[in-house]
Amino acid sequence: KKKYLWLHDTVDEQAIVAQRPVARRAPERTLVLGVSERTRLVLRELSAYVGPGSQTLVVGEGAAETLSPPPQFENMKVTVRTGDITDRNVLDGLGVPTFDHVMVLAEADHHSQDLADGRTLITLLYLRDIEQKAGRERIGKS
Repeated sequence: KKKYLWLHDTVDEQAIVAQRPVARRAPERTLVLGVSERTRLVLRELSAYVGPGSQTLVVGEGAAETLSPPPQFENMKVTVRTGDITDRNVLDGLGVPTFDHVMVLAEADHHSQDLADGRTLITLLYLRDIEQKAGRERIGKS
């Protein structure tokens, strides 16, 4: 038989504190530019870090076909739009400065690696210009 020793008089009641409430994350808006076979994985990982009610817009060549049906997550609603991420008019129409976060994924599924890299660089240059004109420069800042 096990014997238990109860030490009634040794509890320091001053040391007992209520558990602190866990801070809820606020909803976030994320723009994902570029679609590849890894996009679903990226979105699943992102959904684990955003607060409830977050929204993510995914734009890229073949996005509607690649992400059909759009993935559903508990914390994050995903909207998918087909578009050329190297087209400045497409980027201007997205309201880039209104998003909390912008991610650029190389579209290597539809292009050679060199062409995908070049397209990613063009997109980043356009994004930097859009952010500078909006007075919000995030690219290259940590």
